[in-house]
Amino acid sequence: MKKPGVYTVFSLLILTALFALLQISTCCAAQNVPGAVPPDFILDKQLPGEDPYWMYRPQFSPDGKHAACFAHSSHRITIWNLDEGKIEKEIEESVHGMPGLDGYVYSKDGKMLILIYRDLPITYVDIASEKVVKKIDAKADSKKVWDFSFSPDQKILALATNTGIKLWDTDKGVQIKTFLANKAVSGVEICYYRTEKGQLVRLLAYGLYLPKGSEFKDVAGIINLDSGSVRPVLNDVPKEKVKMGDMTLLWVTFERGGGYLLVQYSTFPPQVKAGVYLVNTRTGKYLANHELEQMILTFNTYYLWKPYNGYLLCTKDMRQNPYKISTEFLIITKDQGLKVIDTKREDKYPFQSITISSDQKWALIALKKDQTEPSKVFLYKIVPKK
Repeated sequence: MKKPGVYTVFSLLILTALFALLQISTCCAAQNVPGAVPPDFILDKQLPGEDPYWMYRPQFSPDGKHAACFAHSSHRITIWNLDEGKIEKEIEESVHGMPGLDGYVYSKDGKMLILIYRDLPITYVDIASEKVVKKIDAKADSKKVWDFSFSPDQKILALATNTGIKLWDTDKGVQIKTFLANKAVSGVEICYYRTEKGQLVRLLAYGLYLPKGSEFKDVAGIINLDSGSVRPVLNDVPKEKVKMGDMTLLWVTFERGGGYLLVQYSTFPPQVKAGVYLVNTRTGKYLANHELEQMILTFNTYYLWKPYNGYLLCTKDMRQNPYKISTEFLIITKDQGLKVIDTKREDKYPFQSITISSDQKWALIALKKDQTEPSKVFLYKIVPKK
């Protein structure tokens, strides 16, 4: 059943993504926290091509040598050679058949793009031949796939929808399981790791969309993909630390290695606030929370490993014009608390999205100066901040 207000919230989130920040001017100096260094971003080049509305979430190829981007208005997919900064291919909607996207990634071998949109089939496009070579008739959600996550081998796909998590075997093209049926799930992430004894652990974390009047209970959790057990988390958050509005959305991001889970939230009127909760993945226990300085999370959170060892989050305060926007670098301290050690702000060149390469050496950022300017894509080099 469709939850009241979900589509309205999605429209609001799209608006927030249009006015977020490009990096680059430092507001407060990084503190000397052992084992954690904030990232800095250095412009490498602008990539050719633009869209009057949104160059939607550019993606790196697995080897980092190419990038793909879906243009919101033309529905054209552009493929760039990043070394040369040139367009190699343009794949039209007449080929891939998608009038929009809820998400897309490169295949593990870099030869295909995997496209996800509402209840249309999950579509695999061969880049070299510019042909659709595979479809999975998932019929995920007629309104919106809120989030998705592939397993590292891309054999399992989790879809976050308004009617629960739908888990698919992509090799066989069959649905394996539905978790949290008839609940609106706003965030999912799959994490595989090995124990000290070498045992493979396969987990799926989730966060819910909470409409007005919801109880703060079982709002996020961790699913063991082998046993199928569902372990809710955050039920032990102290009452004074619980943050909810008329609409609350939760997303999830594992630390590299799966030791911790960061649950991010954005709340909407009457209380408008962004923040995070930290959970011990092994025990499921709540450890800490941190209210972010700004009001709304604007795009995916990334955990950056060595030498950074922290979470990169972007937020925005919609209560003023121009919007107050920032990136914040959040770390887990020795006492298992959360601490922001670096904040960057820029009010002139808001970005719409950011994607980090698998080796975390590069970032693709879609920028749109204002409503009248087109959206463009830029390549940045990521380096430790001095």
